[in-house]
Amino acid sequence: MEYNRKQVNIIVNSALEAKMVRLANRVGVSGYSITPMRTGQGSTGLQTSSSEGDSNILFMMIITFDKMEQMIAEIQKIKDRSYPLRVFINDTYVMDEKDFH
Repeated sequence: MEYNRKQVNIIVNSALEAKMVRLANRVGVSGYSITPMRTGQGSTGLQTSSSEGDSNILFMMIITFDKMEQMIAEIQKIKDRSYPLRVFINDTYVMDEKDFH
C-alpha cells in the first residue's frame, strides 16, 4: 500500500478558527474538518471548554505533500507570532484519491 496523502491535524485555540479556514482556502485545500475539543491536558496544563473563547479545536485536513508544505510554512508564521498550537502530520492512504487534492 502506498501512502498517497498527508493527514494534518492542528490543535489550536477556537479564536483562530476563522484564520485557519482562510489559510486553508488560500493554500487551495479542498476540504477540512473542524472538531471542538471538550477537554485535554498537555504541556500547557489542563484545557477545558468551560470558559468562552478559551477552548481548542482540532482542524484536520487530508492533503497532498505540496499543500502540506505550504500549510506548514504558513502555520509556522502563526507560531512565530506566539500563538500556541500543535501540529501532527501522518502519512495516510485514501481509497478515493481523486476526492483529496
